[in-house]
Amino acid sequence: MGIFEEGRKLGHRPELINGISEDGKRITLYQCSRFERTFSSNTYETSRYDALYMFIGKHFNCVEDLKFESISCVLANFDLWVGAYGFKKIDANDETRKIDIEYERPQDLEFKVTGTINLAIRFNVEYPLGKRRSKAMITQTTGAKIWSNAGTTKFEDLFEWFQSFQRLMTLA
Repeated sequence: MGIFEEGRKLGHRPELINGISEDGKRITLYQCSRFERTFSSNTYETSRYDALYMFIGKHFNCVEDLKFESISCVLANFDLWVGAYGFKKIDANDETRKIDIEYERPQDLEFKVTGTINLAIRFNVEYPLGKRRSKAMITQTTGAKIWSNAGTTKFEDLFEWFQSFQRLMTLA
């Protein structure tokens, strides 16, 4: 809930909107555009916005403050392209009624892209805990992390580096 001084103009596009999520986390919306504006009989105005980006956990007061150590993402089916799987053994024996699964998370891969830009391919795994279950699933996800040796970097630069990586993966 808030008031925008310039929000009465048609096509209102604030760069940043700060707010709080339903579970109490700070949120900053970036590159926003109003898509709906309504008025009620009690003179309250309500506006709804689209945002290209959402940052959870911190409020940013100006675009210049949007600086981060790195950018990370998980890419669908990236593990197929990388070809690194952690399953070492999957054996089933009907006589003994045993199923043995051995999994080891692959080593992360790090590359120097330029003198200051680095890329890492990261492997993550989700797995069940505890024995009382009728279903157990091990899921490996593969993602990319990009960062600069120079320290914090403008979001726009990090995102541009990520988009270049994504375009490269589209061609591969």
